[in-house]
Order: sequence, then C-alpha cells, then structure tokens
Amino acid sequence: MIKELYDIQAVAGAMFGESIAVSFGNDLAAKRAARSGVALCDRSHWGRILVSDDDRLRFLHNQSTNDFQQLKPGEGCDTVFVTSTARTIDLATGYVMEDAVMLLVSPNRRQKVMQWLDQYIFFADKVKLTDVTDDTVTFSLLGPKSDAVLEQLGAGTIIGQPYGSHQLLFTPPVSPPSTGGTSPVSSPVSSPVSPLWTGGTEGGVRVAVGSGLAIPGYTLIAPAESAAFLWSKLVEVGAVPMGASVWEQLRIEQGRPVPDRELTEDYNPLEAGLWQTISFSKGCYIGQETIARLNTYKGVKQQLWGIRLKAPAEPGSLITVGDEKVGKLTSYTETDEGSFGLCYIRTKAGGEGLKVQVGDTEGEVVAVPFVTHIPE
Repeated sequence: MIKELYDIQAVAGAMFGESIAVSFGNDLAAKRAARSGVALCDRSHWGRILVSDDDRLRFLHNQSTNDFQQLKPGEGCDTVFVTSTARTIDLATGYVMEDAVMLLVSPNRRQKVMQWLDQYIFFADKVKLTDVTDDTVTFSLLGPKSDAVLEQLGAGTIIGQPYGSHQLLFTPPVSPPSTGGTSPVSSPVSSPVSPLWTGGTEGGVRVAVGSGLAIPGYTLIAPAESAAFLWSKLVEVGAVPMGASVWEQLRIEQGRPVPDRELTEDYNPLEAGLWQTISFSKGCYIGQETIARLNTYKGVKQQLWGIRLKAPAEPGSLITVGDEKVGKLTSYTETDEGSFGLCYIRTKAGGEGLKVQVGDTEGEVVAVPFVTHIPE
C-alpha cells in the first residue's frame, strides 16, 4: 500500500517530512526536468473528496465560483470555495465523472472544505460527501516531455485535450488459464486499457490534463494499492522524482496561491488573480454578490504579483514605496536567479516593474504565469 510507495521512494533517496517526500537529493535535476523534461511529484498529501448522488453538479455549482452545470463526464475545472463575503477558503480542481465529482483540494484544507460543504447540504438535497484521501494517491507529471511518458503508457488519447479533461485507465482483465492446448481468451474490457497495468494491481488510474502549476503536465489519481506500482512505472519510463520542497519553489515562481499564504480571509479570488476560476454568467452562488460587485465597479484594491528581491525576506514583511505602505510579502523562496517571493500590491500603487522596499531589502514587482490580472 502506501508503505510500499514510501519504501520505493526511500530507496531512491527520499527524505521525508510529515509523511511526504520532501526531497530526493536531486533538487537541481528535478527542477531542470520540470522545465525541460518530465518530473514526477507525489501529491498524495493533497485532499480528495468525492461528491456523489443526483444533485452533485447543482450543489457544487451553488457552492463555488465556477460553472459545474455546463461540465460533462470527462471534463473538469478549477474552482474556488469562498465565504459569503467572497474571502477565499481554497482553490480546488473538480473532475466530473459519470456518477460523482472528484475534488482535489489543498493539503491543509480537506477537513475544512468537507465541513464547509456539509453545512450546506439540506434535507431534500441528494448529495453525499466522501473523504477518499486515505484510499487514493495523487501524482503530478510536470514538464514538456510529459506527453512522451503518457504515450509510452498507452494513454496518448488524452494528449492535446483541454485543461481538466480526464479519463480512467482500467486494469486489463485476467485471462483464464489455458487448458487442453487452447489459447487463453481474455474477458471483454470496457476500455480504455493501458500497458501501464500489465502485471499491475487492481483498480485504475484517472489521468487528467494539468500539472497543478502553469507548467505542461498531467495529474494522476489512483487507488492506494496501486501507488507503488504506478510510481515505479512512471520512473521506469523516464520521469524524474521531485520532492515537495521543489514543488513549493516552483509554485512560488509560478504564482500559484495557497491557503494560509495568498488565500486567506484577507483576500478574495479576484485579488488572488484567479479570474479563470470564476463564472460571471452563471446564477447565484455563495459569495457571488460581492464578486460581481467587485468586477462591475472595478473594486479590486490589491493584486497578487511575483517579486524579485536583492536579499532574503520574511513572509509577512511590509512592502513600501517611500513612506507609503503598498503591500505585503506572502511567500518566499530561493531560485536559480536569487531571492523570489509572492506579494499583494495595492492596485493604485502600480504593478509589473514597480520598485519597492521589502523590510530591509529592495525588490521589483514581476508577473507570474499562474496569475491573471484585471482583464483589459
């Protein structure tokens, strides 16, 4: 099960922290693979919530920012759960299946999201929530050569599909034993079937377009009993193991906001640059009035940006221009090019190219690919 996965990762040099591989001792190679090859990151500590029963799409449509009712099985989207005043709870990804929706939520948000959703299920609602985090795993393939890995695994039909598209690859059936010299006959399969599972375990892997960052790639969700086999197969066909510390560096460089940093009750999803997760044409949902008003009256008072720094700085540091406070540093990391962070900057103060003071050091505001700013 999961222990078998940890054993395989440990043999590969994994150093663990809070039940996740923090590093494989190859951080530079892993970053290089994510940028020019293909890296493999274990995201099993992220939460997975299954939303099922007849009202599942209507329910998620009413409880989050994106338009779930237009989605068909095999499609997916990013969405944000917000409070009634449009403060962010979490950025999640929903994968619509035939009989349920799989939500992939942030590592420290699964219980909060479960509780938040549960309180809005009323007597007549046909909605069921199931936390399947401990029964499943999530891996991400990141990098321009991710397509080649899927092709080798026989999952090439997903290549080129829109973001959030997904399909389930089933275990091939077991052929009955040969008797009397006759050839074994396989049981019929509903398809698709991938060579990924030759000699593998029972269950299937859901392969979805999107790496979780603004880097080409795919997200794979599979049963926990398949974790060790799946990880080994992906490494065998060329994916370079990447620890959670490199993921954190990349997500800051990319500008993906996370809870307790960029996603807090101090900020709404428009300020966080998550415009692509919001439907402005669908009906009412929790927080809709506030978000619509902010959009209509251009009320976004601050925006999320990247920031290049001349020296290290602590998250939470105030950002100033002269004597005027214009923002706050929310995340920090060291990159190949030096110190880098994410920050909120007051809209009226400026944006890309703005020179600022961050604590005791200087910085310059830069664009990051995951973030969308106020549409022109």
